[in-house]
Amino acid sequence: MFYNPEFIIMKNNIISKKGNLSFEIPYQIYDLIKNNELSNIENLYTEIFNYLEKNNIIIKGDGNYNPFIINNDQHNNLRLFIQLTKNCNLSCLHCFQGSEKLSNPIIKFNDLKDIINEAIEKGIYKIDFTGGEISTLNYIEELFEFLNNKPICSNIFTNLAFNNKKIINSIINCKSISTVITSVDYFRKSKHDYFRGAKGAYERTINNIKILRDNNIDVIVNTMILKDNRNEILDIIRYFNNMGVNVQLDTLVLRGNAIKNEKQISSDNNEEKFIYEILKQENLINEKFKYSMTKVGCGIGKNLIFLDNNLKYQLCPGLTDDLDSFFFMGKTLTSAINKLKNVNIQCKVKNCEYINDCSYGCREKSLFENGNIYSRDNTFCSLREKIGDLYEKENRISDTKTN
Repeated sequence: MFYNPEFIIMKNNIISKKGNLSFEIPYQIYDLIKNNELSNIENLYTEIFNYLEKNNIIIKGDGNYNPFIINNDQHNNLRLFIQLTKNCNLSCLHCFQGSEKLSNPIIKFNDLKDIINEAIEKGIYKIDFTGGEISTLNYIEELFEFLNNKPICSNIFTNLAFNNKKIINSIINCKSISTVITSVDYFRKSKHDYFRGAKGAYERTINNIKILRDNNIDVIVNTMILKDNRNEILDIIRYFNNMGVNVQLDTLVLRGNAIKNEKQISSDNNEEKFIYEILKQENLINEKFKYSMTKVGCGIGKNLIFLDNNLKYQLCPGLTDDLDSFFFMGKTLTSAINKLKNVNIQCKVKNCEYINDCSYGCREKSLFENGNIYSRDNTFCSLREKIGDLYEKENRISDTKTN
């Protein structure tokens, strides 16, 4: 018997890398598990052993996977977000990197392995990967194989606009990949290809999404609200929802290519009203959505640590030291963790009735829209206010019916 690479064991908690199982075991059993005394568990705690076997936490055969991660209340909550490269196979009209993607280094694979191992040693098990485009790396399949034998959960960000069955298969076979996050901005392939700067990009992305879903890989699609795609948003949402894929709507940040293409792609105004009406029409304004608006943010200033492709730790992908030295978190993971303890960049807008019940939106957008990282994220805040007003109205109706 050996441990299934689909699970992580942290003290007395067994966690599925896919997030669909969490099991708490007695501390005395943890000691037996840690010492690999599975036969003793089978003899002394038959019910627990049967549960572990039934849920494939332990499986027959030989293996060398080590599922154990250090129990550290501070570090276990951290999320390390690594930018492997700025190189990309597309030329998107809104890309905030602009021409930077053509002249930047990649993180070498040996350096990357050291970084991942260091994070694991500190108790970090949430490690995500982005680009540029990660499929352009010549070691990407080797990376997924390396991750497969590590006690970590990973989200990967990729445009999926490639024809490479080996890469898709390596994603499917990597037990550590929790979710694949990609982008589709138009329902018409010609418009999507033009926006993304590559003929055939739409078909390649859609085809790869289908393959991933056929293999039960979770996929999230990000869709930008643009000047000429509003009449396609509903089609996008419904098409992907039928595939079991969630769609997240987003708005532009005027940086890089988006500045020179602003007149062509920028949505005029009332983005929050449009998003609100879409969500309401599709019955997507529920307790889960409200929770995401009020409690769950991206983790910036709390548990997110971003490592760029130059091996510099930064506050987040959009707030880096080329904008302000304050955003530089250090040259080592230890220094970044220590600095994060003293960072407080939550929204400081006065007289906001939701200030204590809000996830504060995007601090990058607040900087570029209003000049500082402590101000409003205009679209998010307006949407938050609409959601708040809706719930207050529903509560008043509910109270009236009760009385």
